[in-house]
This record gives sequence, C-alpha cells and structure tokens, in this order.
Amino acid sequence: MSAARSSHPAHQQIAAALAWLRQHVAPAAQLHADTRSLQAGDAFLGYAVDGADNRAFISDAVARGAAAVLYQPEGLEAAPAAPVALAVPALDQ
Repeated sequence: MSAARSSHPAHQQIAAALAWLRQHVAPAAQLHADTRSLQAGDAFLGYAVDGADNRAFISDAVARGAAAVLYQPEGLEAAPAAPVALAVPALDQ
C-alpha cells in the first residue's frame, strides 16, 4: 500500500478496527453479521443496510459468546450493551 493510500481516512479506520480486533479476539476467530452462525469467541458486526438492521441482534451475539462487537454508531441512540464493543462509523460501507 502506498503512503498516499494509507493516509486515506477510510484506510486508517480499517487499520484501527483490525488492530482493535487483534487485541480482543483469538487469531482463529471469525467475523459474523449473522448470530445464527456465530460461535463463542467470534466477533459480531452490527450494522444497518438496505432496510435491515442487524444491530438489534447485538445482545444475542453477546449471549452466544461473541468476544467482541464492531458496530455502526450512526442512527443509534445509545451504545450497545456489549462488554467489548467498538464503534466503527460507516461500517455499512
């Protein structure tokens, strides 16, 4: 990646989210946007897109053992009730 590309705000945001994930989940952890496939220790992605909002399932992801939650904060009135959560603006992009 060139220096010009790595300074783009979206690239910086992705790099920061990945670094955060590395600190909070095991290397073998999977990323899921559907709690039905989530296993204990995995990470959950909560975002709203195309009329669907899976952020409503963050509490279910935590109950199923999600080690971490990355969520789209836009449009939420309050942060989700998750012990290990990171707000990632424009996660739906």
